[in-house]
Amino acid sequence: METDDGNFIHYMPESNKSMNSLPTTGLDAEDIWDLYNDETRRIFAAWKHRAVKKKPPVPIYCVENSKPITRPIYASTDWASKRNKKENDIIQSTIQEFERIQEERARAEREKRERELQLKIQKEEAERKKREQHERQEKEKKEKEIREAKEREAREKEEQRKKNEQKKIQDQASQQEKELKERFGDDPEKDASYYWDIIESIKSDIAKPVSENKELKNYCLSQRRKITPRLGQITKSNSQIQKITGLLQGTFQEARTKGPLVYRWVLNFFCKAVVKQAEAEVSVNLSSAFPLAKLCLLLCSQNPDLFDLLIARLQKKCPWVIPTIYNLHTEVGRKKLGYRKLADGRYEQQAPYIERQCGIFAVYAAFVSLDDSLGPRSWKLFSRLLNLTSPREFLDKDQDLGQTLCSIVTTYLDIAGRTLLRLYGNQGRKLLAASFSTPFVGAEGGGSPYGRLRIVGEDWLNGKGGLDFSFEP
Repeated sequence: METDDGNFIHYMPESNKSMNSLPTTGLDAEDIWDLYNDETRRIFAAWKHRAVKKKPPVPIYCVENSKPITRPIYASTDWASKRNKKENDIIQSTIQEFERIQEERARAEREKRERELQLKIQKEEAERKKREQHERQEKEKKEKEIREAKEREAREKEEQRKKNEQKKIQDQASQQEKELKERFGDDPEKDASYYWDIIESIKSDIAKPVSENKELKNYCLSQRRKITPRLGQITKSNSQIQKITGLLQGTFQEARTKGPLVYRWVLNFFCKAVVKQAEAEVSVNLSSAFPLAKLCLLLCSQNPDLFDLLIARLQKKCPWVIPTIYNLHTEVGRKKLGYRKLADGRYEQQAPYIERQCGIFAVYAAFVSLDDSLGPRSWKLFSRLLNLTSPREFLDKDQDLGQTLCSIVTTYLDIAGRTLLRLYGNQGRKLLAASFSTPFVGAEGGGSPYGRLRIVGEDWLNGKGGLDFSFEP
């Protein structure tokens, strides 16, 4: 039972005797027993409720230490039911509160498990991503290593290929240099004598036997009529040059079938026609030397015998191809210098002589400048020109020779200067600078050839030297 101070009273069994002395309440034994049971259940429910909330347990008082309470003497018959309902409400409220707390605990436990599961999933996902990233990095690392190894191998192969090509080029250059030293040594007179011997052998071994054989002579004359007009058709068009090269090579191949004598006669006539073309056209237009020289290079690559014949013919008409100065005041000297003797017995004037010499020389300068493998010839040609008596020294003793030398040097600068500079760099630049320096050409005087060399030198100093020329498709 509940006391005035809110505590509960539990009647011990020995107190049952006192209950017999209470006034009659109208309750039978079953009602009292229900009341007792409800009261007991309420006490234990309250005790559990306070225990859940961590409060001190509900004090339970025995009859001995409880205050006696006056129970209602007159009570209605439904008192126990009302009392039971009230107590039952308290018990139900306590049970609901307990269930709510249990649900909250369960919910909290469930949320905790869900969080732990989520954290576990996140951790596993992070580990999976980390593992995948590590695997991807390892794969990329291996692929990178494989790619770098392939690139390194390719670079090594390319470097080795370049080294082999460089070695091949060096070997070829060494071989060419060796051949040049054997055939085109440091003695210009010896070299000139070598090509003069070729001219003499042509006269005795080729021209004379052909002229004595009427059939061969007629055939050679017919081939001559094919060569001359084709040289006049040359332009700066690569396709036209290739076409004419093919036609001339066909002529050479046809002559080869007639025997080596006819073949060399046709080659010799072609070289003479080149010299005439240079005298007629190149002398008035130096740029036309490039197409003619390219044609000669293409034909020389297919006919090795043509190379020496061509230089011999150029050197015969223009001794500046193998720079050698002869005595201008003797018949032999003038003839070797390339002067023409007129019908009246006198020699041609200086201006047409220089013009013709520059035309022939321009073809040879273009010939050695269009093919890089002939670079050593170009260097030797120009250095030999500069090693001759300088035009400045000719100003006093022989101005005609000085003017010719100035014109030849100017022609080389216009035609082959850019190639020399490209092939030999700083050393080529020094050689070019020496050709128009004051110690070589002089500060003033000498006429227009001297003046033109000085002007061309200024153009080179300003980066404008050399003729502008390019082949067309």
